[in-house]
Amino acid sequence: MIVKKNLTNENSKECFGITNLTSDGKFIPFFDYDNVSLSRIIDELSFIQKNYFLSDVYIIKSNNGYNALTLDKVSWDNLLQIMRESERVDNKFKKLAIERRFFVLRLGNDKKIINILKEQYLYFRYQKSLSHALALNCFYNTDIDINLSFDDNTIMRMYLYKSAKDGYLKVME
Repeated sequence: MIVKKNLTNENSKECFGITNLTSDGKFIPFFDYDNVSLSRIIDELSFIQKNYFLSDVYIIKSNNGYNALTLDKVSWDNLLQIMRESERVDNKFKKLAIERRFFVLRLGNDKKIINILKEQYLYFRYQKSLSHALALNCFYNTDIDINLSFDDNTIMRMYLYKSAKDGYLKVME
């Protein structure tokens, strides 16, 4: 596990998030939605999934909105194209990620996977991230089938930062 620290807001709590970086310089598409209905999120993610030939998309509910991710590893340029078409994704989330050159999803006690948009294609367009699959299995009790479409990397890059939201810091100590 690699932990990067960002402690800029002293009024907030420390929490962990997973980054979308992979060991081979690719990125996992992460999405963050605030004040958007689940039906609109599903519509947008289904459109993105179809247009970019993405595999399963995991939708996570928290007390503050919704997150989503797929386990496909894409280039930075491809990720930026996906984000441009993700009109309902929180703009602050996008802006901060572009400044850092990686995205972060907070791991939280308040989060639960509520929906999986199953892939619509029978072939694998992208290699998938094993470390991100293992993180989903660990933190959200999923049972992702690990197969030949996954890489063999088990290193997860985590990010320690300040947030007003609760995170898994106590679990990681």
